[in-house]
Amino acid sequence: MNGGIILLTNFNTYTKTMKDIIILVALEEELPKDSLKDFQIEYTGVGKVNACFIATEIINKFSPKLIINYGTAGSLKKTLSGLCEVTNFFQRDMDASGLGFKTGETPFDKFSNISFGEGGLSIGTGDSFVTQSPKIITDLVDMEAYAIAKVCLLKKINFFYLN
Repeated sequence: MNGGIILLTNFNTYTKTMKDIIILVALEEELPKDSLKDFQIEYTGVGKVNACFIATEIINKFSPKLIINYGTAGSLKKTLSGLCEVTNFFQRDMDASGLGFKTGETPFDKFSNISFGEGGLSIGTGDSFVTQSPKIITDLVDMEAYAIAKVCLLKKINFFYLN
């Protein structure tokens, strides 16, 4: 986790104080509240619906300038390990291909993937554990990131993902 703390020093362009930052984590086991005393840590629970609901509630309650999603993700590349920055988000389990849409594309939604800059990795979010190669190939897979990224995009909140 020390790598993540070092990276947080770069966020002064987004925030005035640490109170402007909220860290969202799915489960307390991933980042206990007492591990970062200067930061507000909130837990979303597992999955896209839980993550979307809690992210919206947190934004409405605290009006943060920056949300950091810290969590556990699976790697689809053998060379990846440790703390990673993610900037590109995909919904790996949306499949309306039978209606003529691309895998990962939500019908009639203007967002099929979300990008918060360049240089980071890609992640595919879905409400299932990945046990075989998914249809959408990304660097990482998880169960919450796309939902939080979309809420932040729609609410115009700066977003940063570390896993």
